[in-house]
Amino acid sequence: LTIYPGSSGSSSISASTNYPYSLSLSCSAPSGLSCNFVGDILYISVGSHTSPGTYTVTVTATDTTTGNSASTSVSVSVPSESISVSASPSSLTIYPGSSGSSSISASTNYGYSLSLSCSNLPSGWSCNFNPSTISSGSSSTLYINVPSGTTAGSYTINVIATDTVTGRSSSSTI
Repeated sequence: LTIYPGSSGSSSISASTNYPYSLSLSCSAPSGLSCNFVGDILYISVGSHTSPGTYTVTVTATDTTTGNSASTSVSVSVPSESISVSASPSSLTIYPGSSGSSSISASTNYGYSLSLSCSNLPSGWSCNFNPSTISSGSSSTLYINVPSGTTAGSYTINVIATDTVTGRSSSSTI
């Protein structure tokens, strides 16, 4: 199963015995994952801060009369997250005492919403996004306000997109 952090997946488990007794199903999962059964459906949840990698969930079928059991494993792949963020235009000319804007697009292969922010702003500058949280693959308008009295020159501002579920982020510059 491939499961993204902060979500879950399921698998149907079949178990049988040559005895005429019932079987109970149980599971155990490593740290960062949890599992449970509803009937013969195994549900596996991956924590929002679980690191990418391959994990093994152990499934055990136990004969309710004899106590005999057998186990198997289910492999869970947690893929790496890829977040992209870009600005258009990626260069602005803003006069002191005024503001400029740029369209910011961001996406993640996890499909979660992304929160947008700025860093590396010179003293007195401000940035605002409308909206400040977007769906993956959407865009927002960034407004940068430059106070009067700002010295002429080139300034680099970081635009950061942060996954609202995993907390992972990526940045671009403008």
